[in-house]
Amino acid sequence: MNAPSTRFRALAALAAVALLVAAPFASAAGKKKAEPAKPEEPARSAGMMEGSGKDPATTEGLDDDGAFVPGRKKTRAAAQGIEEGDEAPSEQSAEASPRNEQTDRSERDKPKPAAKPRRKTAGVFVDGVAGFGGAPLPGPSNPGLQSTTTLALIAGGHFDVAPDLRIAVRLPWTTTSAEVEGEDSRAVSALGNPELTARLRFASTDETEWSARLGIGIPVAQGSADITAVQSPGARDAGFAQRLGDAATLRSNPELYAPETLPVTPGVGVSHRAGAFRAAGDLKVAFLPALGGRVQEPDAGNGTYSLSKLGMFGVLGGSASYEVVRRTHVALAAWATYAIAEQLDYASDATSPSGLQLALEPRVLAQFGRVLPSLGLLVPLGGPLADAGMIGVRARVDVVF
Repeated sequence: MNAPSTRFRALAALAAVALLVAAPFASAAGKKKAEPAKPEEPARSAGMMEGSGKDPATTEGLDDDGAFVPGRKKTRAAAQGIEEGDEAPSEQSAEASPRNEQTDRSERDKPKPAAKPRRKTAGVFVDGVAGFGGAPLPGPSNPGLQSTTTLALIAGGHFDVAPDLRIAVRLPWTTTSAEVEGEDSRAVSALGNPELTARLRFASTDETEWSARLGIGIPVAQGSADITAVQSPGARDAGFAQRLGDAATLRSNPELYAPETLPVTPGVGVSHRAGAFRAAGDLKVAFLPALGGRVQEPDAGNGTYSLSKLGMFGVLGGSASYEVVRRTHVALAAWATYAIAEQLDYASDATSPSGLQLALEPRVLAQFGRVLPSLGLLVPLGGPLADAGMIGVRARVDVVF
């Protein structure tokens, strides 16, 4: 009993030691066997892209068959120095860029085109002023020349021989019923001095224009400036018509109504336009050298009459207009005429009437194709004509071709 028991205990002890030694190896072997069965670590195969690693094609590009490759686009953009996210230019646009810059530079350096040349025109006009009132006469008691109605007509036209050079002509005619204090009224008409004018225009900008002109009168005006010529009633009455025509137009054109003179009238002008607004200014000096004539009755009580060898008038004017509706303008013109030397002078101890005459003319202008009518009201602002009660209504029609 003792021997088998002893051998049993020895075998049991050896089996226990063997189990203790084999246990770690069995555990390691079990773990190694389970690893291939993990789902998150599948086995790879050549050419597959389902794994976590990136395919080289996404960074290096695929073949050159024209397929879109994001990696290639980025590589080309980087090679051209373009920031990521910018559109890479094509080869055609890259070649065109230098030419575009050069073209833009040449466009900037190219001088601005000159102003559009003016178009040559021709035209005719008729200007009629109906004057209601009288005109002053020089004399010891400042007698007045009265009239029920004076019609001062000016007809003419222009022709542009060059875009900046214009030739114009004016022909004045006056008809009236003249009445001097103590005498009967009589109807009388008279031709004034026709005038030929040359005007040269200078444009400083497209909006502003300067001009210079010279007018030469043809000395055929009827009548005489001598109001004492009772021995020549026809010449005296025609002279009265000239005075009333000058008064009806509020002395804006004294060179047209000066008989027995050779009028020479230089002038300058400026005009400006800004959208629907237009403005203009004008200055002229009328020189009236005498061609003869004499005063029949120089003595007049406390003074004497005499004809000036050189009559002279200065006229300064301006106007502004605004296009209120299409092709219809409202305008305001004003001028000041100063008699530097009257054609007929009266010298005495009495105070002479003022030689300054101010005038204002509001008017309306319209355009109907080539026809431009206008209507205005002539109002004296103080001066001898205001004292004489003169006021005028102007109607004018221009036709431009």
